Amino acid sequence: MANTNLLFGFLAIGRWGGGPISAQQYSKGTAHTQAIFVGDILAKAATSLAASDAGLPVPGCTSLQNGTPGTTLWLGSSIDYGAAATNTYHWVFDTPDTIFIGQSSDNTSMTNANHAGKLVPFTTGSGNATTLKSTMGFTGASAARAPPAWTRKSSGSQPGGQRRGRVRGVRGLHHEALLRPGCGGSLRGKHGY
Repeated sequence: MANTNLLFGFLAIGRWGGGPISAQQYSKGTAHTQAIFVGDILAKAATSLAASDAGLPVPGCTSLQNGTPGTTLWLGSSIDYGAAATNTYHWVFDTPDTIFIGQSSDNTSMTNANHAGKLVPFTTGSGNATTLKSTMGFTGASAARAPPAWTRKSSGSQPGGQRRGRVRGVRGLHHEALLRPGCGGSLRGKHGY
């Protein structure tokens, strides 16, 4: 039986140096017209929302679909769903050394020998409205030592595009890879390593 190619976004599975995974709360304002799905890669946004306990404002985030190729720094992956054009709060795995697992959006047969340590472009999608899970992934066929070319494509009615992460290892038969933010691509983790 063939394996199912069902993108699920990027899920945090550990930290590069070990230790617990941590998450911080971020917010999405009504001005952001795209929903945030579980596993979506997020970027910081200039807007913030008031905290529910009247404390400090909660910093803003937006889907990486709203990013600018080559300049937008990605923040981490969302743990929860937030409807489009609605004020929502999100827990985000944003530790710079977090390792994520994601799935290739193509049928590339990935191996550690051919893909580990290489950069791959991210592909974005509009998310699954039934499961509320992300449809972001990466393109395994474009794995390269040098940063791959950035291309933009449409996914449904929402704009999509490709960003980069570095493959740290390959597992299973589902074209999945362990990814670490940036590591040399022009779009890297929030601390710019």
